[in-house]
Amino acid sequence: MNLLTEALVRLSINQGLAKPRHLAELIREIDLEDGTQDGQLKNASSVPDWCPEREAKVPPGKAYCVFCGEHFEDAADRILELIDRELHDESRVVS
Repeated sequence: MNLLTEALVRLSINQGLAKPRHLAELIREIDLEDGTQDGQLKNASSVPDWCPEREAKVPPGKAYCVFCGEHFEDAADRILELIDRELHDESRVVS
C-alpha cells in the first residue's frame, strides 16, 4: 500500500490539492489519534468499516461483507489491480 500512498500524495501535491506542509501536519494529526506519536495507524487493518459495494457496515471480527460476500483481506492488492486495469483501459487507442 506504500506505493499507492506515495502516488496519492504526489498527485495531491501536483494537482495543487495539498501542500507538503499541510500533508505533514495531517500525518502527525492522524498519528496522534491513538495518543502516541509512533508512525503507526491505530487501526492498520485492511478490512474497512464499511463495504464500498453495498455501503453496509462490516461486522467486527469479520473480513467480508455479510451482504455481498466481498472479502477484504487483500483490499490493497485489489485497489492496485483496479488502478492497473484503469491504466490499461486508458492506454487503448480508440479509432
